[in-house]
Amino acid sequence: MFRKTLVCLSLAAAAAGFTVSPASAATPPEDVQPNIVGGGPAAEGAYPFMVSLQDKEGTGNGHDRHFCGASLISPWTVLTAAHCVRGADAAALQVVVGTTVLSSGAGEKRDIAEVAVHPKYDFPQYDVAVLQLKEPVRDVDAPLLPSRGTDALERPGATARVIGWGNTIEQSPDNPGNGNTSYPDRLQEVDVPLVSRTECAAANPDTTIDDTLVCAGVSHKDSCQGDSGGPLLRQATLGDGRKVWFQIGIVSGGEGCAATGAPGYYSRIGNAEINDFIREHA
Repeated sequence: MFRKTLVCLSLAAAAAGFTVSPASAATPPEDVQPNIVGGGPAAEGAYPFMVSLQDKEGTGNGHDRHFCGASLISPWTVLTAAHCVRGADAAALQVVVGTTVLSSGAGEKRDIAEVAVHPKYDFPQYDVAVLQLKEPVRDVDAPLLPSRGTDALERPGATARVIGWGNTIEQSPDNPGNGNTSYPDRLQEVDVPLVSRTECAAANPDTTIDDTLVCAGVSHKDSCQGDSGGPLLRQATLGDGRKVWFQIGIVSGGEGCAATGAPGYYSRIGNAEINDFIREHA
């Protein structure tokens, strides 16, 4: 189930007014959803690189037009999930960088020049896309990306953080939220443990959990619908003492949200082919 895009473009299209060709829109299985569950509100300015992906032609404020998360990884480049943008017209998209409260109108707004989706995308494998901006966003400390082919930041049991404006009501795979959802206006954050691929595969028997994915989550804490495309982060201390964020994943999918025994899966930036694709387009 798409977790992190309001169940992706098909659901986002309905929610945000997109016109998307059914043949070109990558629609994840209906049971895959994403949103921050079990966390709390983020402090103002805590994540200046966080991006809201919005329907430029939609009505209402930023909260109404938001449909996916993303992250600014260079002044000209935004990283998100392929299932958020595949089949979408770049001219119909807008990003807002550095806002905490969607309806506030704060943040840097930029139009999209080009959408690049990984050529091997087949949800959830290679669920990554790079957006080229028409104008740069300067003076923002972007998260660092792991080196190609490395997994040093992915040790099972280590704590990662996921942020987004997704649904905050826990969703079981069999009875998602009893039909209830709640999409916050303020950015949410939650810490989740990383899970080994072996354990993740056992919890997601109908999904291929390979080295294009990294898994995280625990009962009552997870990402959810509306969080798709946002970053999975690890904080590290550099040799000079500075604390920095590394983005190790991109919110992709999962069975329900925050359900017991059902960790979410994220596109793995350390994967060699995903890493090469991002750096080629950044």
